[in-house]
Amino acid sequence: MIWGAPFSLRLWRALQHPPVYHSLFRRIAQQYFRQESWTPFWLDWTRPQRIFSTTFLVVLGVIGIFTVPQLLTFLIFILPITGTLLYILLHGTLVGMRQCLHITSLISRARAGGMFDLLALAPLGAFGVTWTLCTGRLYYDTPSGGSTSAQRVWISRLLFLAVILLMTLMTAASYRNGVTSPSAALLLSLVTVALVGFAFYLDDMLSSVIGILIGLIVPMVTGSLHIPRAAAGATYLLLQTTAYLMTWIIDFVILPDLLSPYPPTFLTLLLLRLAQVGTLFALRDLLARVLWLVFRRLMADQDTVADTRLLTEGAPGSW
Repeated sequence: MIWGAPFSLRLWRALQHPPVYHSLFRRIAQQYFRQESWTPFWLDWTRPQRIFSTTFLVVLGVIGIFTVPQLLTFLIFILPITGTLLYILLHGTLVGMRQCLHITSLISRARAGGMFDLLALAPLGAFGVTWTLCTGRLYYDTPSGGSTSAQRVWISRLLFLAVILLMTLMTAASYRNGVTSPSAALLLSLVTVALVGFAFYLDDMLSSVIGILIGLIVPMVTGSLHIPRAAAGATYLLLQTTAYLMTWIIDFVILPDLLSPYPPTFLTLLLLRLAQVGTLFALRDLLARVLWLVFRRLMADQDTVADTRLLTEGAPGSW
């Protein structure tokens, strides 16, 4: 294991540099990666199917609104707000789950079809083939349901509204917590919002790293073609839930108790915010290290070694 920079950052950087110029990558890309690109099922509907489904939903909504007046409030206010907040909070988990299932499915099919064992006899070995399949799946994977730029604009708008609301709430909370200076309260609110945005970024990255590692491990310990996806999804949700729960307990129970003897000054509250984000990263980074050790052990059982140079150099130049 290479120590130095945070493990998750090094692994994430390595995953962003697939061996695109290697002949094996280009060959299996034509067979696996491109045909794996998923598009929403409604894009394949015919025009009559789209008209019928749209009409059905509109009629059902009108009947529901006139039958149950509360449904109008739910559809206009509660559902969009709740759905937006859940999407923002769970975006990293959803992305990690998608990558976990895609990689698990790809490697499982390669193993079941005999292609994996055949390619593993090449100089790349089992790890080289696994790494090529994994990075290739990520390289050709595109966000479902539309262009990346449109999704980024939509998410940015939602986050902008959330930032305005969060700044207002944090400013009021700062006054109640003992930060009496308006400038200090505003500065604390700005720092808090920046840390929340950074936490979202870390959650997206770490969720993806954990999902990818689980997607690499599960096909190696399950022999069936259909079991790995369910096992990978269940494992990912279990580890994600456990990590979130531990982070919540440490950030909002243990850390506030440790700082409770000190007055709630600007410095104390700032230290608490930094420690909370640090806990989020440290726990997930530790989980990623453990999963990588498990992956290396499984690779060693197959008489191959996980090349840790990938964590600092990306794909080796020999590829």
